[in-house]
Amino acid sequence: MRSIRTVSVVIVFILAGCAIVWYLYRTGYPLPAPLTRVIPVRPPVPEGILIHHSATPFRLKGRMVDAKKIDEMHQQRGFSIVCGDKTYHIGYHYVILPDGRIQPGRPENCHGAHSGSSYYNSRYLGICLIGDFDSHGRWNGRRSAKEPTPAQIQSLVKLCAKLMQKYNIPLQNVRRHRDVSQTYCPGDRFPYRRVQMLIAQELEKRIQNASVTQPTR
Repeated sequence: MRSIRTVSVVIVFILAGCAIVWYLYRTGYPLPAPLTRVIPVRPPVPEGILIHHSATPFRLKGRMVDAKKIDEMHQQRGFSIVCGDKTYHIGYHYVILPDGRIQPGRPENCHGAHSGSSYYNSRYLGICLIGDFDSHGRWNGRRSAKEPTPAQIQSLVKLCAKLMQKYNIPLQNVRRHRDVSQTYCPGDRFPYRRVQMLIAQELEKRIQNASVTQPTR
């Protein structure tokens, strides 16, 4: 007797559900769309590189300014992004310390937050050199160097050449932040023309080395 009553209740619920669906269909009420798998849009391949300075001394309150410190500073400015289930606050893709060490920022396949322009943030990689190389700046070379250290220049040249080869970036797309925004960054003492020349030389050397190491047929 109990089983017959249970079956009756199930039938009533089924009929009620069918009636609701029929009513919604006749009245034109939109039915929920079937669930679909959302495929994330792949970011565009980098088209260029923007060079920045941190506009800070080498140390702040006795602490070295590095990628971790900039990450904390950019968190306060709301630059956060989630990439690969990890949250990044730093807006640059790479940071170069005064001794030439290169530290990663956010991954290359994540949109940057370093130019003030959505176009350049999404299509240009941001490289930041620690220091204040601008005569108009707050620090103006105090507690740092007035221009990038030789180690920073060397690391910048090699990093740019590597990224240019990886993404087929032309030399004219290795630009300063000031070339695309209303800013002095990376400062009027940044040796841009010399860096361009050194990058061209580094690329030529890499091409020659690659041709020498090619196996003969």
